[in-house]
This record gives sequence, C-alpha cells and structure tokens, in this order.
Amino acid sequence: MKSDLAVAFVGRLVSGIEPLPQRTWEVLRDLVDAEFSPEQLIDWCERSLGPDDVRRIKHLWDHREGAWAQVEALKAVGIRVVTEFDDEYPPNYPLKLGHRAPPVLFVLGQIPRFDKLPVAVVGSRDADEPGLAFAAELGREIAGKGRVLVSGCARGVDASAMDAAFEAGGSVVGVVADSLARIAEQPPHKERAATGRWTLISHHHPSAPFSVGRAMARNKLIFGMAECAIAVSCVVDSGGTWAGAVEALENDYCRLLVRIDEHAPDDNRSLVPKGAVALPSPSQLWETLATAPKAQGELL
Repeated sequence: MKSDLAVAFVGRLVSGIEPLPQRTWEVLRDLVDAEFSPEQLIDWCERSLGPDDVRRIKHLWDHREGAWAQVEALKAVGIRVVTEFDDEYPPNYPLKLGHRAPPVLFVLGQIPRFDKLPVAVVGSRDADEPGLAFAAELGREIAGKGRVLVSGCARGVDASAMDAAFEAGGSVVGVVADSLARIAEQPPHKERAATGRWTLISHHHPSAPFSVGRAMARNKLIFGMAECAIAVSCVVDSGGTWAGAVEALENDYCRLLVRIDEHAPDDNRSLVPKGAVALPSPSQLWETLATAPKAQGELL
C-alpha cells in the first residue's frame, strides 16, 4: 500500500493532473511510512493542512485508479515503477540527495544490488576519439573489478563507457533524461535488459520528451548513486557534464576525478581547483580513488 500511495500522490502518471508539491509530500511521507491508511491520511490532512493542499490530495486520491492502471500499462511494455518504499530503490539516494531524492523511478530491467557503490563515467556527447577511448577503457576497468557502472545514457562518452563495460561482462545503469518508453522499445536496450546486467532508470514520465532541464535534472541521480565519478571531457560553464560535476562537488554527492592526460580538453583542469582529483589514465583509477578524500555522502 505504501508504494500505491506514492504512485497516487507523486507518480505523475495521470495526464493533466499535477502531483503533490515536494513540501507537501515530505509531510505525508512519514505518515505513509508509518502505514497510515488512506482514510487516516485524509483525516490528518483535513486537520493539519491548508484547504488547497487538502483539495489537491483528495483530487489525486480520486484519480488513483487511473494512476495504478498506468503502472500496469507500463509493466506490459517492460517498464516498472519503483518507489522510495520498495526494497529495490537505491538506498543511497535518500541519504545523499535528501529532499532531492525522487519518490518514484521508472525502470527498464532490474536495479542491481551492490556491495560497493557504483562508479560513474560522464562526459561530452561530442568527445573526440581519445576521449571516447579513455571512456571505453574506464568501462572495461570498472567491469573488471566487478563494480557497477552508472552513466547518463547519451551518445559520446556515456555510450562508449556503458557499451565497453557491458561487453566486458559488467553491469550497467543508464540514467535516462527523457523518452524511456521509446528507448525501451529499441532492440539493443531491450535485449541487454533481459540479461540482468543492463538497467535504464528515469525519474521523469516514460513519455516525457527531451528538454535541457530534464537532462540537467538527471545529473543528481548519476552522481548520487556513485562512490565516485570520472569526468572525461567538459566545457567550462557549458553543458551537462560541467553543471553536473560542479553540482556534485558543491553538494558532496561523491568523489570526483577528472581526466588529465595529454589529450584532455584544457577545460578539464578547471575542475581541479573546485575539488576534483586528476586522473592521468584509466589504469590508475583505483590507486587514484584510494587516495582521494571521501565525500561526505558516501555510504561505503
């Protein structure tokens, strides 16, 4: 019932009906977690919240059947709804992201369980050949250690690292910015998800189209899942890699390494004064990580 309530109130599944705002859901979450019944929830809201919040909660509850029907429709095309009350939900999200943690995720495949947090690889969609080669070697290195790789599922650096890790026998999580339903139908993703080693997640509705805002918003899910992230290529004050790396450093989501080799973009060096640690080559990943100060948000 906890997950059903989360879907009804913050699932964004019924067209034209806005979910509860974050501040209201934060109030209700503890009551849902305490296993209040729907009737108890609404009674509490009528006594404790303002009339606008109460109206919205009742309106969402009146449309719960539509939301739950959408869950089943998505399941029929291979996409599952995972809420923060489910065991599969990444446990580090609420601890690292706090109120920024999405209450509902849409998932193709299975979110892997891990003894050690994943390693993220991020970078430009338009990286040059040395950058793509660096990303691919990182993917193989991460897979070789039995670690999960997480990335943004975009072309360029993301795809290079994800493909290499999967082909090396590793497990991969791609955080999708938009259009999960369309992507899930594409043969490479569908076939790979069936192996249990390829997972795509999104906190946006599976039919949501691309937008810059959605692409930027997914950054926290990449960095928030990871023990560390490696920025392969970036441009100062431009694009998702730079914005995500700076956000991760400012919020201490994870340790950040940045590629610094003879072919690296000059802009990569601008992350070092902000707290990133230079990574000269993929083969030096683990020794560099061992000496990098731990981020405050790390679980393990």
